[in-house]
Amino acid sequence: MRPVCMLRGQDILLPQLCRLFPASVTLKYIPLSWRVSTVVFIPKQGRVSLDRPKSFRPIFLSSFLPKTMEKMVARFVYEGSLLEQPLHPNQHAFTTGRSWYAGLRRRWQEKR
Repeated sequence: MRPVCMLRGQDILLPQLCRLFPASVTLKYIPLSWRVSTVVFIPKQGRVSLDRPKSFRPIFLSSFLPKTMEKMVARFVYEGSLLEQPLHPNQHAFTTGRSWYAGLRRRWQEKR
């Protein structure tokens, strides 16, 4: 399904997706068609020779439906669960404004 189909048929598709997304999360199942991606290799700028794999950047083209579901789940978590039970102050990975590297550096400094 392409995004333009969603825009044109949102009256029909939106109620279906509102049932499909929670069911997918509850059942812990991602439809097979959502797991398929096409990889396009784009040459990196400034590379003189294109005979090495590092000369290309892989771009994964996949369905917008799992991306949409992922954003909805993230919004639910960040605006719901995390407000009620915030993460531990030492949590760095997957946290906005913090990196896993900063967490390692902080931990290393505490041990010194």
